[in-house]
Amino acid sequence: DKITYPQAFRYVCICQFFSAVTPSATGGQPLEIYYMSKDGIPAAHGTIAAILMTAGMEFAVVLLGIIGGIFHQGKLEGPMLWLYLYGILINSITFMVLTICVFWTGGVKSFLTSVFEFLQKRGIKKAEQWKTNAISGLDRYNDCSKFIRNNMKEFRLTLLRGVIQMSFYF
Repeated sequence: DKITYPQAFRYVCICQFFSAVTPSATGGQPLEIYYMSKDGIPAAHGTIAAILMTAGMEFAVVLLGIIGGIFHQGKLEGPMLWLYLYGILINSITFMVLTICVFWTGGVKSFLTSVFEFLQKRGIKKAEQWKTNAISGLDRYNDCSKFIRNNMKEFRLTLLRGVIQMSFYF
């Protein structure tokens, strides 16, 4: 789905605002997806866009962290070195998980199916309905994933945008 620059700016403002006012910046992307869906953009498309942007930011954190570590080796001693390595490890794992979510939609479907089956076994009555809705949404999500897999240039550009955007924070 193509959007205009004013729409994109609106979504960015929504995401930034709600990230700023919710604990741990958890509200921005869900509300961004919500407003996209109100504008007729399928939630699956908004979800994969949000995952890609988050993956781009995680990639940037790891890359810039490694570059910073190279230039400031003398400051990375003792506990600070372990904290630095822990940060690189956690952000690398997060980037890999997000990338897997984009490219391995079968795994995402299996995981969600397991979650909903667990909920059903626990007596949650709406779990079956939630599972049906999630699986139908995943079919649209899979279409977006196929687009990204067939257009790897878009994925690389998203990573580059993340690096550029994160560079402005430093």
